Amino acid sequence: DAGVQRFIYVSALGATSDPVHPYLYSKWMAEEEVHRSPIPSVVLRFANAFGPGDVFLNLMAAQAKLSPLVPVAGAGTAQFQPIAVSDIARCLILACDRWDLDGSTLELAGPDLYSYDQLVDLVAETVGVRITKVHVPPRIMGAFARSIGYMMKHPIVTPGEARLLLMDNVAAPPSVEKVFGFRPSALEGNLGYLRGVGWLDAVRLHLGSTPVHILDW
Repeated sequence: DAGVQRFIYVSALGATSDPVHPYLYSKWMAEEEVHRSPIPSVVLRFANAFGPGDVFLNLMAAQAKLSPLVPVAGAGTAQFQPIAVSDIARCLILACDRWDLDGSTLELAGPDLYSYDQLVDLVAETVGVRITKVHVPPRIMGAFARSIGYMMKHPIVTPGEARLLLMDNVAAPPSVEKVFGFRPSALEGNLGYLRGVGWLDAVRLHLGSTPVHILDW
C-alpha cells in the first residue's frame, strides 16, 4: 500500500524450520513470508555482529571482567564467524541497488573462523584479564539459564541462547567478498570498544540491568 518496490530482509545464519530453536525458527518463518510476497526481495543471513553496542561480545567481556572463572557452554568447540556491524550496513546499502539478487537467500559472515573457546580467550586478552574457562555440560547450562530467567528481566543468558552457543554459526558460500566486492573487517584488532566494559558494568549486566553505554538495547 505504501508503494514499496523492493524488500531486503535481515535474517540470521542457521535459520531453520525446526521449532526447537525459537529464534532461528522465527527467522525462517519470516523468510518464508518474504519469499511468498509479490514484492521483489532478497534475504541476507548474517553471522554474529560485532561492534560498539553488540550483545554477544560485550556480555562475554563482562563475564571475563567479573570473575577469573568464565563458564563456557559444552566443549567450547562450536564455530563462529563474526562480522562487523559496519560491514552489515555496507552490505545492506549495496543490496539496495542489486536487483540481480532478487529471490535469493545469501549467507554472509566475517573472514575468520573462531571456536567459542578462542573467542573467550581473545576477549579476555583484549580487556586485559587472566581467566580460566570452565566447560559446563549443556544440561546444567540450560537449567541455569531457565532458573535465572525466572528472576531477571534481562538474564545474562536464556535457554535458547545457551543452546545456540553449542551450534556452529558459519556461512555457506558465497562470501561477502564474492557478492559485494569487498573483504569484511577482521575481528582481531577491532575489539577496542570492549575495554569500555568496567567491573561495575559487569555486575549490573549479571544482575539484569542494561548499561546504555555498553549495549544497544
